[in-house]
Amino acid sequence: MIARTFADHDFNEAVLKQLERDGFTVVRARTVRLQNRPDPEVLEWAASQGLPLLSHDAGTMSAFAYRRVAFGLPMPGLILVRQGLATGRMLADVRKILQDNNLTDLEATIMFVPLPPSVP
Repeated sequence: MIARTFADHDFNEAVLKQLERDGFTVVRARTVRLQNRPDPEVLEWAASQGLPLLSHDAGTMSAFAYRRVAFGLPMPGLILVRQGLATGRMLADVRKILQDNNLTDLEATIMFVPLPPSVP
């Protein structure tokens, strides 16, 4: 299980609050003064803290994350959540990722939400 995660500045606040009620620790970009900072800086901070990053910014964040991996830089995981997805689905899928994985599982990995349906 991953108990701590890092959230990009515009991540769905309702999901973050529920994750905290569920016992997860969520560090917000604005709390560490990284709101409106370039994606590489946000990813660098996440890597320096060993925290997977929650983001809605699939357009550019994934490119910078892939670049970190290609250059052999630490990248403790990126969870990209599609904007406009129902809050309940966002929460369920993010919770599942955090509960079913450990930091080693997510290292150098980009996961996309919604998750594909489970095959029994």
